Amino acid sequence: MPKDDSLKNKIDELTDKSREVWLAGLGVFSSIEEEGEKLFERFVTKGREFEKKYQDEKNEIRRDYSKKLEEVYHYFDEKLSSALNRFHFMKDEEIDELTKKVDELSEKLSKLIQKSHNQNTENRTQVKEQKNNC
Repeated sequence: MPKDDSLKNKIDELTDKSREVWLAGLGVFSSIEEEGEKLFERFVTKGREFEKKYQDEKNEIRRDYSKKLEEVYHYFDEKLSSALNRFHFMKDEEIDELTKKVDELSEKLSKLIQKSHNQNTENRTQVKEQKNNC
């Protein structure tokens, strides 16, 4: 019967080890459950801190970007104005002023042409009269 006792001892030993593995698994599960809640709370806290930090940095980046964009627009506007001036592009006010001057000159020219036409007609009339008198 020693073989039976040896087999029974090994079965008992195996049963005890299996029970210990089972209990260790339950212990791990229990620890994870307890520590998991603590870990979860720690992660939430870290997440809030990260979000606040990120939000502050994002706002700062957005402000810097807006400022730089304004500078670029201003620089571009200055360069465009300078280039337009070099090519003698005119502003609307200058075009309006020149249009007014052209209209005034056209009116004066029309009057001069009319006056010249009237004078030519008068001169021809005088020449005809002189011819007729002769």
